[in-house]
Amino acid sequence: MQTQQKEDYEPNSQTQWSMEFDWDILGNNLYDEKIKTWLESHDRTISDYKLEKNLDLTVTFDDGDVLEIFINTTTTTECWRFFECNSHDHVVVSGKDVLIGDEVVYALE
Repeated sequence: MQTQQKEDYEPNSQTQWSMEFDWDILGNNLYDEKIKTWLESHDRTISDYKLEKNLDLTVTFDDGDVLEIFINTTTTTECWRFFECNSHDHVVVSGKDVLIGDEVVYALE
């Protein structure tokens, strides 16, 4: 018997899917439910990270969990962001560059 894997942007476990389902409402989708559980399970700190030349990112946490972020665009669309990084408000990565605050610190050629 084959089981169907749930996609993260399906309704959360308390919501029935329908044609009117709006996964974009915070907390309404399975991803939001899973990430909330993961974040609340215990405090984590980043123990290591690796930013690839193509701007993919791997973050390793002190409990061994790993977050991998893959860039899927070559435009200026924001792909990921970190808030409160050292003395800066944020680090933003698009498909073309990395900004720390408002300054471009790396750009793909």
